[in-house]
Amino acid sequence: MHLEGLVAMLQEVTSTKLVRWTSVNLPMVLLSLDSTARHFSHSEEDVHFLVLHGRLQYGQTALISPILVNQSIQEMTMLRCLPNNTIAPDASSHGYVACLFVCCLMVAIPLAATMFTALLSWQKNKDVSPSPEACYMKAISTHKHKPVCFPRHCLERWLQAFSLQNTCRGVFSTTSSIPGGGYSSLNGIRALSLLWIICGHNSTFTYFYNIDNAEEWFEYIRSSPFHIITAGPGFLAVDTFLVLGGMLSAKSLLGSINRAEGKLSVSVVGNYFYSRIKRIQPLHIFCLCLLIGVYSLVKWGPYMAYLKEVETCKKYWWANILFINNLINYEHTCLPWTWYLSLDFQFYATTPVLLYLHKLNRGVFAAVVGGLLLLTTAAGAILTALNHFLVYIPGTWSPEERQSQLTMYYTKPYTRYGPYLLGILLGIHFVTKKDQLIKKKWQAALGWFCTIFLMAVVFGLAFALRETPDYPSVPHALYQGLHRTVWALAIVWIIVACEEGYGGLIKSVLSLGFWIPISNISFAAYLFHPIVISLHNGVQENTFHFTVFNFMILYFGRLLPSLLIGYMLTVLIEKPYFLKYNRK
Repeated sequence: MHLEGLVAMLQEVTSTKLVRWTSVNLPMVLLSLDSTARHFSHSEEDVHFLVLHGRLQYGQTALISPILVNQSIQEMTMLRCLPNNTIAPDASSHGYVACLFVCCLMVAIPLAATMFTALLSWQKNKDVSPSPEACYMKAISTHKHKPVCFPRHCLERWLQAFSLQNTCRGVFSTTSSIPGGGYSSLNGIRALSLLWIICGHNSTFTYFYNIDNAEEWFEYIRSSPFHIITAGPGFLAVDTFLVLGGMLSAKSLLGSINRAEGKLSVSVVGNYFYSRIKRIQPLHIFCLCLLIGVYSLVKWGPYMAYLKEVETCKKYWWANILFINNLINYEHTCLPWTWYLSLDFQFYATTPVLLYLHKLNRGVFAAVVGGLLLLTTAAGAILTALNHFLVYIPGTWSPEERQSQLTMYYTKPYTRYGPYLLGILLGIHFVTKKDQLIKKKWQAALGWFCTIFLMAVVFGLAFALRETPDYPSVPHALYQGLHRTVWALAIVWIIVACEEGYGGLIKSVLSLGFWIPISNISFAAYLFHPIVISLHNGVQENTFHFTVFNFMILYFGRLLPSLLIGYMLTVLIEKPYFLKYNRK
């Protein structure tokens, strides 16, 4: 009776020509039923069964002939039933309108400030007599005292700080803004890590939703070590960012402590957190609002699997604002890739505690650091052993395994703290060192040999352990527990060797001016590139066919707009709201 009722209901819907999308380009099928069928509450599994047996029909014709789906070379790997209001939301909804308004306002302020600054500059160039107030300002400016801030002049300085004339400075520069070009190798490391992450997302996002020869892609990544370069283990680039984040957080806070005469006061810690929030939250909020607004308006194709992001963001946006979206179920995460921002902020909050212990007692500090490294290693190993988590993540995930591993392991602070902690130690070393760590050439040679060997082991074992047994595996557990910290240790050595004069050719490559503009826009490009990929995937009416060449074209075709939009967001959103309070 249940089956007959479902058939009748579906035939009633399809007979009124309310089927908006049906794709017969197997192996993927998506049906979108009009919102007038709101009484339809059956699962996608039911519809899948009806399609396979030719019972879901338009008129007297099956939407997909059973003879096709029963061919050995064909299968239906995905079927999604989406209400029409998901594809074309109700215009009476105010959520996406409010989000678009926020985005427009955040962009309008810098643009208005740019026009004001240009007009002000034009007026100053006119040959006119100065006003009494201007004479007064000029007179007091010759003294060393801070100028009196008239309301109008405060507004002018505020607008000038937001203007593109200010924020565009240095973004595309190929020379370091640090005197002497200090830590120039970080630009190359940051830029290459960003490009690696975009490459991995380009591959995996498309594989999960938009490939018509998924089995061929799956076999390719299982049999080709070359895939290590293109997608896996691309997640190691995240650990590289964590090393850089830990290093810079320690250097920043130690610099503030030194300027405060060696005191780790409440005001120093408060400014430390405030600086971080104003650095990342404006652009983070902008991207969150942009996703809700744009995703609600775009006319999606049949392969769109990101539509649920709109409703998820409407329900769980607060987790992003509070930097805890990596602690909730991954399925409920708004802007799923922003779990890294929450993770980084949580680690950022531990830096004052560790620096306090370092200042208080070096022995206690060493014991705490050792204990934390042991705990994060044990957490990753135990979770992997108990849940049979995968090592070679891209391409070998089933949807259930993917959900479980992302929720329990991949985004959690207790499995990823090792790289950030090593970064903190590196930052402390650079600020407090009295002598170089590397004193002889043989030490440098040995260090480079160990670094290359460890990196090769991390890559090689990721490929060797791509098969996960049904029983607790010691090799898999040890790898998951140790590989992030081992990789981070190699990155730490590269930075130390480059900065102490033993980088050689590697430092020359990492310090190229070419990397500096990409490094400058890396935060904005990281936040926005998944939106570019998902939009391009979502509007397609046909699947992509995997070949290495096709995916290379996809990668570079998506990389360019990601970087261009990243530049625009850097100068319009990130820098204005961050630099505003730094103007004097």
